[in-house]
Amino acid sequence: MSFVLFCTVPSVHNTVNARAYFSMSVMVLKFFPDAVAVIFGLLLFPWILGVPGMPDQLVRLGWTTGLTAIILYLIVYQMVKSSDRISALRKPEIRLALDRLLFGSAWWFVAIVAASVYLVVLH
Repeated sequence: MSFVLFCTVPSVHNTVNARAYFSMSVMVLKFFPDAVAVIFGLLLFPWILGVPGMPDQLVRLGWTTGLTAIILYLIVYQMVKSSDRISALRKPEIRLALDRLLFGSAWWFVAIVAASVYLVVLH
């Protein structure tokens, strides 16, 4: 019974719970690019070590694609996070565009790395 209570979405009739649920969702989405950067940063060193044994062509393709995606995302993340030091990029509309770029690229790179993990691990 308690498991069902934790898995249900707050009802629309209870506005306090709905606002709390919405603000928690916004907070999770706000920190998604940062979480992806942390995970990719931790994944970079083991990924560089490579695949043990004699991998076939698909495993090498997955490894190369994953390594490239991890490095490119970390570069994009660092460029967007460091762009607030440039005065021309501090305008709110430019910051919003850069944050959207970072959020969108985080989803794309997660999908690419997930496909690479499939090729490396499960193939």
